[in-house]
Order: sequence, then structure tokens, then C-alpha cells
Amino acid sequence: MKPWAKQTGFTIVELLIVIVVIGILAVITVVAYNGVQNRGKDSQLDAAVNQLKKSLELYYVDEGVYPPACGSDGTGCNASSLVSYLVPKYLPSLPTTPTTLNYVRGTTSQSYGLLVDYLSQANCKTGVNISTGWWGAGVPIC
Repeated sequence: MKPWAKQTGFTIVELLIVIVVIGILAVITVVAYNGVQNRGKDSQLDAAVNQLKKSLELYYVDEGVYPPACGSDGTGCNASSLVSYLVPKYLPSLPTTPTTLNYVRGTTSQSYGLLVDYLSQANCKTGVNISTGWWGAGVPIC
């Protein structure tokens, strides 16, 4: 090699550093994308829960009780059991969600609860006069 000639190109270490940085950026992008998808599905679930709650209130106004779709106080079931009570009079169809919703009616028929199973946050329960015993005392109220 002639002393006046310059060496051009990258060393193997420089190439490895660039590959590692690109890999780290790719992982961050994939993780962020998955989080956005889960938050979007949770927003869809919130809309479905609000729609279901409104239809349950309409049913209550007409009937004076919440639907007896499940067993007694504390015995929850899938919210799809509400179809015969709410569709088509109060809802065109039961909302479809990315996760399952559970429903329970209290023994007094003046209370109900929905267990919301979120993807990107903690599960919680919502409804009217919710008992702490439904789905366990550790499940917070939304």
C-alpha cells in the first residue's frame, strides 16, 4: 500500500453499532404501535360500555328493574345474555367488543354491574349501586 493513499470504508465495529441502533429503534417502534392498538381497542370498549349502560337505563325506566339475565346477586355472566332483553327495542344489536363484558344484577333488582376487561389498563367494574363483592373486592370501580 502506498503511503499517500487513503483508506476508505467503514470498520466492522462502526457497522455493528449502526445495526444495533437500527434494531433498538425498530423494537421501540413495534412496542409503541402495539400500545396504540390496545388503547384504540379500549376506547372502542368504552363506547360499547356506555351504549350498553344507556340501554340498561332505558330498560329500567320501562320495567322498573334491571334485566334478570343472570343468576342472583354476585353470579355474573357474559353480557351477551342481555340480547333477549335489550335487542331490538333498546339496542339495534349488542355491541361487539374486543374483550368480553360480564354482567350481574343485584338481588334488589335496583342495581347492576358490568365488569370491563381492558387490554391496556386495569380491569374495573361499572354500573349502578355496585356491590364490592361482585367479581371480588380487589376490582376497582371505573
